[in-house]
Amino acid sequence: ACHRQLRRPEPDRGRGARSVLATGLQQLSGSALLWYARGVVDQGSGKDEEAIRELDRSLEIQRDEPDAWSLRGELQARIGDYDPALESFRTALRLGAEPDTAVKYGELLIRLERYDEAEKVFQQVLNKGGAGAHVYRGLGKLYKARQDYGRAYDALHRAVELDPDDADAHFQLGEAL
Repeated sequence: ACHRQLRRPEPDRGRGARSVLATGLQQLSGSALLWYARGVVDQGSGKDEEAIRELDRSLEIQRDEPDAWSLRGELQARIGDYDPALESFRTALRLGAEPDTAVKYGELLIRLERYDEAEKVFQQVLNKGGAGAHVYRGLGKLYKARQDYGRAYDALHRAVELDPDDADAHFQLGEAL
């Protein structure tokens, strides 16, 4: 999707980006991409609720954008609005979101202690060939939450093998020992 090309701005550049986007939105108020970009900028500035409103505007214009639904779910989870976050993640996945979205969805399910659902999410990603380090890290967190430390170790060890620079996987692996 075209939205994946957007990068989050550096914190000191957020104000300039917001100004440029405001100008663009004055001319193109019906642009889903510009509303999405404004949500990304506000999310990068810690304005999560504002970012959600802007993502909602983007989704009013273009309902089938998985990146917007995914970011919306991430932000809703961050502010503790869990049921809408779960629905946003499910919508993003139905629309073909990247495996990162499934991992975020699975990790939210773990946080909510919905372990069986989380395991299904991670297994579906693996079955589709999305065997990245982040998926194994998510599985490791799941097994750790279930106190299945042998499986947690195996999954987290695989995550570290796939991405030796993944600090969170190293941390989780240390905790699983």
